Amino acid sequence: MVLEIRIMPTLVSRSLHRLRAAVALPILAAVASWPAAQVTTLTAPTAAAARDGAGVLSAAGFTRSMRQQFVFGESHLAAARGKDLVALRFRRDGYVVEHPAGSAEIRVRVSASLALDPTRVSASFAANHVAPPVVVYSGTLLLPRSPALSHRHAATWTEPDAVTIPFVPVFRYDGGALCVEIEGSPTPGATSTWWSIDAERARASGAVTMIGQGCGATASRVSRLASADARTLVPGSSTRMLSFGPPASAAVMFLGAERVGPIDLGFLGAPGCDLEIAPAVWLGAAMQARVPLRPAAANVVLQLPGDSWLTGGAFYVQWANWEGRTLTTSNALHCQLATNMSDLDAAVVTGMGVGIVLPVSGRVDVGIMPVVQFDCRAP
Repeated sequence: MVLEIRIMPTLVSRSLHRLRAAVALPILAAVASWPAAQVTTLTAPTAAAARDGAGVLSAAGFTRSMRQQFVFGESHLAAARGKDLVALRFRRDGYVVEHPAGSAEIRVRVSASLALDPTRVSASFAANHVAPPVVVYSGTLLLPRSPALSHRHAATWTEPDAVTIPFVPVFRYDGGALCVEIEGSPTPGATSTWWSIDAERARASGAVTMIGQGCGATASRVSRLASADARTLVPGSSTRMLSFGPPASAAVMFLGAERVGPIDLGFLGAPGCDLEIAPAVWLGAAMQARVPLRPAAANVVLQLPGDSWLTGGAFYVQWANWEGRTLTTSNALHCQLATNMSDLDAAVVTGMGVGIVLPVSGRVDVGIMPVVQFDCRAP
């Protein structure tokens, strides 16, 4: 699990406290008006109800602009069938640091369908709403200051460790996979620097083995030019292939089913650079500088079909790049797909926004899901 943490001082003004009270009191009044005997709480997945999950997620709008879908299989919602979903609750992650206060402008849409399969969700947000979605929340969501935890399992399901989104109108759940879509951006001037939510990870995972070494000037600065995330090598997920090189240079990623190297490319004017695989498919990408004085990076996202026959399969990856007029190659990768399908019966689709512009598609991950609670009410 890789965490990118940015810590900076956060000041919460008195006006933000007044805003919190103005928004929170009507919500609390609405929740209090629900008949207590009719409201039940469902935790998904149930195994993480009282412990920190094995993963972590950023929620749309909490710290950055994004569009996000959480797809929950019917196995997580059996107790809610035939009931109204009246609220959704996220619990903070067990990473023990303080989560600073903030707020987010979000819109939540919900749909459910028997035709939606969590192992076969689309990268297209619209395609996953098999049934017409219902807007159940639109407005400002307040993120409380959650103090540092004494240990990773100490977070509770109440404020300040949890955030509740009331559904108005409520959503009647009659079965099938549930798709919860959140569009969100941090409130200007009230952005939390870190408010992560708890998540559970699947046991299924692939494996990545490095083959050979890269060549060229960038390879002398970076020990591994090419890499891939083994956790996303699961049928149904989007897997990201990454390579480093000079800024603004052209890169090509080769995919193949066989290893043939090492073959020295001196005959192409690249002595000391090896071809390790038999290329079958190639994809172009541009190196983009993200951190000053560090190598640029190019990445290609591959959407793996959610088919069980892919389990246990393998392929090879290698990058070629042009550093000026010199051809260079990366190390190669042997990518082994997971031997089993994900056992979570859930998926997450995430697309990063640019300013207020939100994407129409995102990256799919069938190996992770948020740990959530749904408040349910009998009709």
